[in-house]
Amino acid sequence: MKKIISRILFSDLDNTPGIWYNVPMIPASGTFSSESEKKGPGRLRTVKLSFKLYEKPEGIDRNISLVVEFDDGSREIVGTNDIPAALTITDKGCLEASC
Repeated sequence: MKKIISRILFSDLDNTPGIWYNVPMIPASGTFSSESEKKGPGRLRTVKLSFKLYEKPEGIDRNISLVVEFDDGSREIVGTNDIPAALTITDKGCLEASC
């Protein structure tokens, strides 16, 4: 079942950890997938997230943590202080972000 992303929040772990900012995402432009597999003594989780932005908010291109909220009320957290998320932002006529 494909989930629809309703909102994304981010926290700049380098400068303002614990303060969450709304990502100005273009509605219905986001995709999210997650896979988990056993690797050695632990587990490896791979997350793919992409979305289009109205504008690039300050701090979103640093070490961040993301909260991805879905229309069914569930949410996923991507990035922590120990293993932060990093977005790649490109300008292809509109701003696109992915990690």
